[in-house]
Amino acid sequence: MTKRMTAFAAVTMLSLGAPVLAQMGGGDPMSMLKAADTNGDGAISKAEYLAYRGSHFTEMDANKDGFLSSADAASDERGGRRMERMIAQADFDKDGKVSRAEFDRAPAPMFDRLDANSDGTVDKAELAKARAEFEARREERGN
Repeated sequence: MTKRMTAFAAVTMLSLGAPVLAQMGGGDPMSMLKAADTNGDGAISKAEYLAYRGSHFTEMDANKDGFLSSADAASDERGGRRMERMIAQADFDKDGKVSRAEFDRAPAPMFDRLDANSDGTVDKAELAKARAEFEARREERGN
């Protein structure tokens, strides 16, 4: 359950964008982003980012039906709201669930926001800026 919730938090953060950072209670988003740096160069390419995000689909699919839906949401209210927002954004055929193909096609606003110079890579400076912003928001909330 904890592994699934961590995966859900990571993918929600990665797929929905910066506003989710302020709302997330579990996991360090910056650690999650660093985990996406598979070649260890200190930067995250869009391909690395999307691969990392996609790697958590199976973990999030709690009932193993091949889709993400409200049935897969965490048992707490907050997790359910996050799942509903993700479904609303990625459910292109409006059937109330998100297939792997839809999940992979979903926008990546977090990556786009972090990639301040729009070069297709989030470099160390961009990550440092994001970390500082995240920490400032965390301090404002008293976490």
